[in-house]
Amino acid sequence: MAAPMPHPPVRTPDGRRRRPERHGGRGGRGVVIGAGAAMLSAVVIAAAVMAATRDRPPAGPDPYAGSYPVIAASAVPSAAITWQPAAPPAGPLKRFKGRPSRIIGKIVDRSAGLSYAKLARPWKQAPGVTHSAGIEWSVDKPKFRWWAGAYSDLLREDFVMAAKGPNGLRAAAELDAAKWAETYSGKMLPLAGQPLKVSGRSAWLAAYRVRTRDPVDNIAEWALVVVAVNSGRQVPAVFEVSIAQPKYASLPDINTLVGSLQVVR
Repeated sequence: MAAPMPHPPVRTPDGRRRRPERHGGRGGRGVVIGAGAAMLSAVVIAAAVMAATRDRPPAGPDPYAGSYPVIAASAVPSAAITWQPAAPPAGPLKRFKGRPSRIIGKIVDRSAGLSYAKLARPWKQAPGVTHSAGIEWSVDKPKFRWWAGAYSDLLREDFVMAAKGPNGLRAAAELDAAKWAETYSGKMLPLAGQPLKVSGRSAWLAAYRVRTRDPVDNIAEWALVVVAVNSGRQVPAVFEVSIAQPKYASLPDINTLVGSLQVVR
């Protein structure tokens, strides 16, 4: 199955990096240093070298390793992520009414083992920062705004053990969707839940309306579809499609993207 994609996915709405500013420059007048000044300079340099050596971490294992984790530990550090079906599957994904975007090519993600439609503008190919491949719909000027995304990846490592057994693909899809919704502190309202076949391989589709209590750019709801696929990798592949409520006229793109899914070697 696929890794959780930040899910959105998912990029934060203002996650662009700023190039570091450069200060200072080259140039300056030459200075003749006398013998006394040279000795003083040598002493200062030697002191600086000693200080740098003193502050340098010792060779070998870091004695403080593990005391400054990058990711905050859970309340029960050893607790494994588990999954149980919360309700019966919600049924097949409906066909949304409207005109879908034009297909202009194909996205091939060999890492996840999936391919799917590449859609025309306003969709564009994603840079592959948070997922191994994808397309997205964002506006960079005058203010960055993220409207939709379709991303693929392998299932995130901490979900792998929960995605075992006969319901593993369903577990993978629902865990990934829950993680996506958590990004927006969202409440999940089921739209669909069904087994699928993708290129003859087993898959599971989970779809939701995600309503957030903390709107970003005045977006209070998203349509989210996650498909977990046995793509032949060691863990399932995950395909996520999400569209913000102001762009619900583009919901037919969800049907296009899900229908275009294929397994690739």
